[in-house]
Amino acid sequence: MKLQNMTVIFIIIMIPIILVVSYYIGLQINTITMQKNYTVKLQTAAKDSIQALEINTVEWNSASSNLADSKRRDVLASINTFTTSLANNMGIGGAGKGRIQAYIPAIVYTMYDGYYIYSASLMKDQDTTSEGLTQFNEDGTIKSNETSSYQYILKPYSPYSARYASANGSIDVTVNYTLDNYIRVYGTVNGEYQAKEGYLVVCDSNSNEGVNNVKNGRISKIKYRGAEIKPETLKENVYIVGEEVKEYPYIYDQYDNKLYWDGSNYFSVDKYNNKVYLQEALPEGDAGFSITNRFRKISIPVENRQGELTVQKVFQILNPGGGYYFYFQDESGNLQLYTRNNLIGEVEVKNEQDFSAINYCVESYVFTNWVTKKLSSITVRNMQSPTGGQYNNVDKDANIFEISKDNNPDPENPHANQQSNHKCHPAQPSSPFHHSPLPSCCSLIRTAYKNSDKWISSADTLQVVCAKRWCFIPVWIFFFETKTARILLDFSL
Repeated sequence: MKLQNMTVIFIIIMIPIILVVSYYIGLQINTITMQKNYTVKLQTAAKDSIQALEINTVEWNSASSNLADSKRRDVLASINTFTTSLANNMGIGGAGKGRIQAYIPAIVYTMYDGYYIYSASLMKDQDTTSEGLTQFNEDGTIKSNETSSYQYILKPYSPYSARYASANGSIDVTVNYTLDNYIRVYGTVNGEYQAKEGYLVVCDSNSNEGVNNVKNGRISKIKYRGAEIKPETLKENVYIVGEEVKEYPYIYDQYDNKLYWDGSNYFSVDKYNNKVYLQEALPEGDAGFSITNRFRKISIPVENRQGELTVQKVFQILNPGGGYYFYFQDESGNLQLYTRNNLIGEVEVKNEQDFSAINYCVESYVFTNWVTKKLSSITVRNMQSPTGGQYNNVDKDANIFEISKDNNPDPENPHANQQSNHKCHPAQPSSPFHHSPLPSCCSLIRTAYKNSDKWISSADTLQVVCAKRWCFIPVWIFFFETKTARILLDFSL
């Protein structure tokens, strides 16, 4: 066969192949480009919504931001920001919210001690008049008709919680978790109802992990991760009307509000940046938790009759004229004189020094000892109604609350974290003392799929699964689908 004939045959065979491959490569490039564009637009919208939520929940708005209704309002405002920003980024700024929602089956907001989920739910349509007015039943409830449709709503707040019941019935408690090592426990233990909360730390005197050297009636020489904890002088630059910016030491009162010390008196700063000095202290007999009197709180470890350490909280009046009088709260809630000495638990109390670090160590040490003593027998197997399959990689007989350096809910560094039972997240060794690294967690939203041009969720709630005993991590998950691509974004905040 002549070379010319072979060349013609080769061209006839290869040109279709080249065209097909080129077309396929072009489609892949266009798909990747589109995915990248969607990812950038989704990330931008998510960041805008995060900023909106942060602005609505900053410190100066804390008086109302902790209320349940306020939290829901802030989350809904953040969702509106997300959909508006996404519509603008997509070039359809005039589109209604419903058009954007059709492509978002679920948005999850993981808060400190629980989560919100915003998704479509099948709900009965409201019965309205021809003028569009809502109809009501005789009992005042909204009247519904026989038709139903999917409507996007913000589901009720769901805590990170689990119920544990021992086989012999001695323990039946519910534990509410948070994003750090703080938990709440309520239920029956050995036939008695208990309701306690606090931070979990390692209490091993033979290691430098956690808190140790906490003794009866003493708050000196307490150690945290090998470092001795003492009262600390916290300072902050403060702007006050009519003055230059100046550095003042500050402490926290019994309500965790900042009080600055100017060398002679305590003062706070109002929203107009004016100094507000504390009023004169009420008489000793009236020294209660009133609006007038402000107190410094100090936690002291004290043994009870059973030889167990408990926390005795004493309060010092900070108002002028209060002196170094310290009080404790009796069983009736009244304040009784504790001491008139400025030496508490072998530590001298100075006006400019804060005791928050000591309080944290004492309270967490006592609480962890209680949890270890009362709940150390609880295992993963004792969890009631866990989601099937979510603990396949966990030892069912592992003791959840047997806190030790090998089961540390507050790991310090990557090496400690690798040895912990909470190790599916990277540790944060740079975190300051007051901010523990996030516990490990895996979060799952069951598959949402599109059917008959409507999003239908196979599970109406968020299933929180624990990869290693108990733990949670903050995550926002957004699903977005077009005819050519589906994108899953995972934002770890």
